[in-house]
Amino acid sequence: MMFSKVRTVLVLVVCAGAPVYGQRALDRGEVLDVIEKLTSAGRETWVPAGTIEARHQQYRAPRTTDAALIASRIEQEIREYQSKADKPERTSELQKMRLDAIPFNVRYELSNESNMTSSVVLRYDGTRFYWEVAIASRSDSVTPSADLAGNSMVNFFNRNWNNRRVFAWDGQKYTIYAASAGGAIVDTSGRLPRAVTGPLTAGVIPWGTGVLSYASLAAAQVSANEITRDGTTQIEMTVRRSNGSEMTFVLDASKDLAVTAYTLPAGDNTLTSTYCSGYRNFGGYWVPTTVLIEQHDAFTNRLLRSDKWDFTAVDTRVPGPERFQVAFGGGTVVEYHSAMTTKASVYHHSNTVDTDLLLAERLAYAAEQGRRPQNCATASLQYAATQLGKVAPEARLTQMIGSDGRTTMYDLKRSAQSLGLHCRVVQTDIATLETLSGCQAILHLPGQEHFVVLDHVDDRYAWIVDLANDRFYSRKDRAFMAMDWSEGTALLLSNQPIEGPFADVSDDVLRRITGGDGWSCTLVIQEEWIIPCESTGLNCWGYFQWYFERWGCEPAPFGMCETFLYARMAGSDCYWDLIAVECRVTGVWDWYGMYACD
Repeated sequence: MMFSKVRTVLVLVVCAGAPVYGQRALDRGEVLDVIEKLTSAGRETWVPAGTIEARHQQYRAPRTTDAALIASRIEQEIREYQSKADKPERTSELQKMRLDAIPFNVRYELSNESNMTSSVVLRYDGTRFYWEVAIASRSDSVTPSADLAGNSMVNFFNRNWNNRRVFAWDGQKYTIYAASAGGAIVDTSGRLPRAVTGPLTAGVIPWGTGVLSYASLAAAQVSANEITRDGTTQIEMTVRRSNGSEMTFVLDASKDLAVTAYTLPAGDNTLTSTYCSGYRNFGGYWVPTTVLIEQHDAFTNRLLRSDKWDFTAVDTRVPGPERFQVAFGGGTVVEYHSAMTTKASVYHHSNTVDTDLLLAERLAYAAEQGRRPQNCATASLQYAATQLGKVAPEARLTQMIGSDGRTTMYDLKRSAQSLGLHCRVVQTDIATLETLSGCQAILHLPGQEHFVVLDHVDDRYAWIVDLANDRFYSRKDRAFMAMDWSEGTALLLSNQPIEGPFADVSDDVLRRITGGDGWSCTLVIQEEWIIPCESTGLNCWGYFQWYFERWGCEPAPFGMCETFLYARMAGSDCYWDLIAVECRVTGVWDWYGMYACD
């Protein structure tokens, strides 16, 4: 269904077209009784808890098709960006990309017309939620040209990245998972605004709150008629407020005054009309099977946007806590934002490794930064020893660190031996390490003068634990490992003697092999900044945007600086929440990507 082709007649006209068999005006006392019943039984969601499955059809009209206005806006934004001394994009390459993208971005923002159909699953227990959106079809009238391919500054809805998304709050962490892009943002810092709407709230009237409270409605000029049509008794109610605004409602008297249609002023000279049909009773709650919401220009009646929800399943059983967990696909790049760290902790999710435990160890390491001496050598030994059932005392780890903050491979080996472990420092390769069992391998990356732990090797990747860095668990293509691990030096640790045809490295050489901290991923290419929703009075507009700090590669003497697809920005539409009485985000986050290192 293409909503751009639909013209909707206001609800009261539709109702007037049906045969009226009886009509009676309600007196003041009856009107107040209706208002009292509505406001005392108000709810914020269709069901207080449960699962809703739905089909969603969405239409968005262009904001303008005035070519002159669009051209003027393009010129203005180019001029403003060129004159900006402190640009968020920190490199000349990204600044040029941003400048090249401005004409398209303005055209897309102002003149794009879109239709989208998706399937939605939403679980809710009154606080926690799991909200999954899978797109079935999407069309846009404005699309990027071939010369903008690869330009990460182009802002448009990329279906390849947003085809399947999950938004979840488990009571402790808020997750935005762009499964199609292989990326996720996990926030425990509270910086990302959290909201759940969709089929849970679509069409729900927040009776009893704000302008729909009993006191507010009772103070307004309210008229109501009881009308019988085709054997059904309805109440048509009109509310005129002192500020001149008007609200209309059609209530089904046989279903606890369930609202079948209503029109509300939406601000900015627009009207929102909502139609609810096919009500069914689920666990004592009347829930429609179809909700249609349309926003029109109040003067021209032009359709600006519409959302049609068809509820395919409603279950009022309370989901268990495990139903709010997000199952990441293998290899998903997860960014964990915590109040404990200034930068996000990043890892590749693995279905064979307890990444939650690794994350806890990374956060513990970060919490000790500046409190006690530690570096990549202490982090690697502590992790590897734990895997072998040994505990490395803090005093022993501290003794490994020299006055310059670095640790030699010789000291690392001696400290491991003091824990009762068998040790050998050898020169080898990934294929050989893959055959070992019962061993832990600490690798030395010479170009970065850095120690990491080889967790495991599969048919394509070597998986690396590096708790001393923000990117604490990553996968590297095994074919490229030699570029970072050019000398093939590894400290092997085991509870048993280590056998094998390895070339051992002498102690004299070990004293010259050092590690501390440092990467070639040191170039800030995008600063973090947030563009919030905008509001004035009861009007709310804009698009909440969280741009993430991103880093790029700089030349280094040795090794390889890898880039991965990260979220450049996460954005969500803004709207006026009648329940919270504030400007909020919808909670449907669009994912925009860029390549960066960490």
